[in-house]
Amino acid sequence: MNKLYIPVNIYILLSLLNFTSSQICSFSDTILKNVTLSDTCTAFNNITIGNILSSDFIQFKMISNANVQMNGSVTCVNNGSIVQYDKSSLNLTQETNFYDATKLELNNNSQLITINIIYFQQYSSVIMCETAHWDSYNNIMMMGYSQLTIKDKSRLSLKNIIYFNDTVLVVMNQNAIINTSKDVYFNDFSMLTMNNNSMINITNKLYVYSTLVMNSYSKIKECLFLYIMNDAQVMLYDNSEIIFKSYLNRYLYIYDKAQVMLYNYSAIDFISGIKYFYINNKTQVMLYNHSKIKFNFASGKIVIRNEAQTKLFNYSEINIDTHDGDIYVNDESRLMLYNYSKINIKSNNYGRLYIREISNLMLYHNSKININSSYVGELLVYNKAQVMLYDFSGINIDSNQNTGLLINDEAHMILYNYTEINICSLNSAIRVNKAYLSLNNLSKINSVGSFYVHKGGVITLNGMADSVQIITKSLQYVSCYQSCSNIDSFRYTSVLNGYQRSSRCVLFRFNPIKYNQLNRTIRK
Repeated sequence: MNKLYIPVNIYILLSLLNFTSSQICSFSDTILKNVTLSDTCTAFNNITIGNILSSDFIQFKMISNANVQMNGSVTCVNNGSIVQYDKSSLNLTQETNFYDATKLELNNNSQLITINIIYFQQYSSVIMCETAHWDSYNNIMMMGYSQLTIKDKSRLSLKNIIYFNDTVLVVMNQNAIINTSKDVYFNDFSMLTMNNNSMINITNKLYVYSTLVMNSYSKIKECLFLYIMNDAQVMLYDNSEIIFKSYLNRYLYIYDKAQVMLYNYSAIDFISGIKYFYINNKTQVMLYNHSKIKFNFASGKIVIRNEAQTKLFNYSEINIDTHDGDIYVNDESRLMLYNYSKINIKSNNYGRLYIREISNLMLYHNSKININSSYVGELLVYNKAQVMLYDFSGINIDSNQNTGLLINDEAHMILYNYTEINICSLNSAIRVNKAYLSLNNLSKINSVGSFYVHKGGVITLNGMADSVQIITKSLQYVSCYQSCSNIDSFRYTSVLNGYQRSSRCVLFRFNPIKYNQLNRTIRK
């Protein structure tokens, strides 16, 4: 059988001719009447849709699988609109502008492709519904009270940067999707609202200088950097999530009095890689009603600094389950837990919580901090910082190697009302160095390791006899150095292996109190 061979150059020529029913669209430079297209055609001239001299609604409509390519620029003015229905397709290859309450509407599986930059200004709007698709290969600029609405499983795919400036409203409903590998900016009082399983997949940077609201299982995924700053507000409700997932470094920064609030099982989730969460400059992060911040299979670090605040309410949690996990509270900042809230640090290497530089850690109403490390687990309080536990709250520190509680440099730790600190490692040490530790009203410290009070350290025990306890199994390592002898001293006597040892030293101040383990007592 003879075969037909087509030379390559002829094949390419035939492809370029495109054997569809394509024709040249014949439009005037200014479209002043409604136009409806149902064919395939290409327009080469620059087109303006709308009448700048009147307020008539001029509509450029595409129906019935229409396929239109605009090789010239397109401008919509003064109530002009482009509307797509019925799987129609529009390809805009040059710069496109929408001004003065104009509209771009995509319906019924229709598709829009924009090759060049596109502008929406002065109350213009975009509506995407019923599984519409928009693929943008250049920048999108929305400004001046414009609005973008995406719903009904519609999708916006971005290959370049999108800017929302000057009071733009973006609304995503019913499984709407934005996919982007480039940066996204929300500036100047612009607002993003996500509802009903809506999703943003972003593998680059998201900048929020205004307002972001996420509702009802909405998600932001794969984010590289998320910056929230300049009095911005980010609110997550009802099982919404921001997810950082990659083996690359990922950062979440909150600056300049911004606020982040999570409600009702919402979460910020860091998965794999090296992850950092910075809370800076008088910002606030608040978690309510079973909300969580989670680090999984990563090296995780949370830094709260420069008068920032982080508060957990009503069973909310910070969970760090990583190779290395650290939380820093610095520079007059606050970390506060209320009503059965928790911080869990579980580490294969280092797990540490630092409270320093006049900062505060406060636990109320059955709140807990648990540090569990395969190597080093530590709570370090220094530089005039304060740690206060109230009402059945507790701190538990456990590690296979070294465990520590350090209270140093004029720091204060105060326990009230049935609170506890438990330290569970034979290589553990409690050190009170030129600092103050106070136990009140049925509070307790349990340690299986060493206990050091030196360099001017003071412990105060207040309560009825037997009601406040410090229990350690390694009393022989309790140390009290001469540097603490500048205040009223009491005699400390212990009996260990049949030998009695006595010393005079500032070790405890107390109302009648029992310090009891294996018949060891404190006497005046």
